[in-house]
Amino acid sequence: MVLNGAIGDVSPAADGATIDDKLRKFQSELASTDKSVAFTVWAPSQPTLRPDPGILRPLSWTARGIKLDPKKPHPTVAKTSGIPQSLAQSLTNQFAPPTASIVAVRLGSLAIVGVPGEPTSILGNQIKVAGLRMGFKSVLICSHVNGWIGYVLDPADYDRGGYEATLSFYGRNEGSKVVDAAIGALRKLR
Repeated sequence: MVLNGAIGDVSPAADGATIDDKLRKFQSELASTDKSVAFTVWAPSQPTLRPDPGILRPLSWTARGIKLDPKKPHPTVAKTSGIPQSLAQSLTNQFAPPTASIVAVRLGSLAIVGVPGEPTSILGNQIKVAGLRMGFKSVLICSHVNGWIGYVLDPADYDRGGYEATLSFYGRNEGSKVVDAAIGALRKLR
């Protein structure tokens, strides 16, 4: 299982004069982030563990819909892609899903929040901090859960534009709505 966290602000469209420069820049950005932690819970070489059943309680889960705004391409998509605005809208309508939801799981004092897209680390941290304030000892954010609604950005990132914003399909307030739904799911699990 991979819990890659909130990674929506690590753009594969890195700057550079050559392909090698772009690749080095992308690798550097990815390596410098504090967005994921790798650890092994169990490996085939280890004996099967029989944990105390009390560790697994309370186990619960919930899903919470995200109140998405109407689908619309970022204002720069048509110009950047060299296509008419009507085509950009048509592609967005066909590509972006009409609905989405947050899924959250509680395992004791651990909360796992699944986001159906790629939230930036800023938004992932907002969700994590809210969960910690509610009393969870750990909050893990997982992206790409039950679908993909694109890059999930805060208003400033959306307004700045660039690679991630061109794949953000519900306007500048999408990130806030995802965070609100995630916090609502955490409250329900609490």
